Amino acid sequence: MIRVIRGASLLILCAGASLEAQQVDTIRVGSSVLHGARPPLGSQFTESFARADGVDHPISTTTQGITRGRHGNQDVYVIHTTHASAAGDTTVGTIVIRHPDFALLHHKVTAAHDSAAVTANSGHLTGWVVLPDQPIRLIDQALDHPVFPIEGQIPWLFPLLPLREGYAAAIPHFSEWQGGEEWTTIRVVGDEPLEHGGRVLDCWKVDGGELGPPGYRAMYWVDKSTRRIMQGVLRGEGAGPEYWAITRMP
Repeated sequence: MIRVIRGASLLILCAGASLEAQQVDTIRVGSSVLHGARPPLGSQFTESFARADGVDHPISTTTQGITRGRHGNQDVYVIHTTHASAAGDTTVGTIVIRHPDFALLHHKVTAAHDSAAVTANSGHLTGWVVLPDQPIRLIDQALDHPVFPIEGQIPWLFPLLPLREGYAAAIPHFSEWQGGEEWTTIRVVGDEPLEHGGRVLDCWKVDGGELGPPGYRAMYWVDKSTRRIMQGVLRGEGAGPEYWAITRMP
């Protein structure tokens, strides 16, 4: 998964909800395409780096774990994430999502420079956001429908989609940083083998659209058997650096 950090804030992939000349699924909480889907439980470790002139420069490491649990009287998935930048900053996040429809119940992010927490309950969302050099902003708003939480480019969710040749989907998700829904658009551009950890993995290659600096696009390799994102690459049109993220399993 590729993360572009501004403090602890994540620059989220925001593409339009349509792709040219292609059928696009709009994925919401409760969509039938997610029935029976399960996120990959357990832990994974991701190394991110910038590649310029053939030299790799470390950016960050991210450890993520997904477990089953209980939240009140509900079955849930809990996603714990620890993101450590090469500069020494650490961001810790916890997402609680409802089983089996992946609706947001609680999301908290704590970092040195900015933090946030939101809780969704009975069609209402409350919480707070702290940004650098700004007063605390309180969140108190009604929800027209249950929402997905945001996490980077929501990599915990889109591998659960029915990926296949030519598949495309538009996914709305709630961003506490923006105070509303954002959209992510993804498209499968083919299948492609990926050399990874001494093995060759059979992967879907997924175009994640524009991300980060102008002219950059994100591409992801999703292992067909484990449904994990094993590699992400952010490339621009010019001669600027590439941004890589490689997932390692424990």
